[in-house]
Amino acid sequence: MFAQSLAQRLSRAGVHCGCAIVAIVFLMALTTTGCMGVSGALIVPLTKEFGWSTEQISGALALRIVLFGLMAPSAAALIDKYGFRRVVLVVYDWVFASHMMGAAVAAWAGGFSRSTFETYLQAFYAAGVACLIAAAAVWLIGRTQSARERLVEARA
Repeated sequence: MFAQSLAQRLSRAGVHCGCAIVAIVFLMALTTTGCMGVSGALIVPLTKEFGWSTEQISGALALRIVLFGLMAPSAAALIDKYGFRRVVLVVYDWVFASHMMGAAVAAWAGGFSRSTFETYLQAFYAAGVACLIAAAAVWLIGRTQSARERLVEARA
């Protein structure tokens, strides 16, 4: 519905749909690059503010980039398992909701860790464990049999 009306508006304006897609992808890439790159500019202020070494901050940033790179195969496994439409409509809604809950818990845990232990180290360890649990859960999705596959095997 929305895509059809947007395509009609673009064609009336003389804009090819491919150009609109390229523009959207460019803006997404620009935004992603900015979000990924701004943390590099904050290394020196973080070292001054919290007393962390540049190695600690760079290690955390490197881990983030590795996890960012591992998202593509995880998404591909979900799409292969459940289909593109289901992944987009259901799974990413859950991912969004869990990111919001995770951000709230991380903010609270960071504040608690800083006020109790006077360091963020415990919060970083807890976040690392949570990431490992999430990675294991995604890995298990690809290893389990779907309900459709079990039904086909039961009928055969």
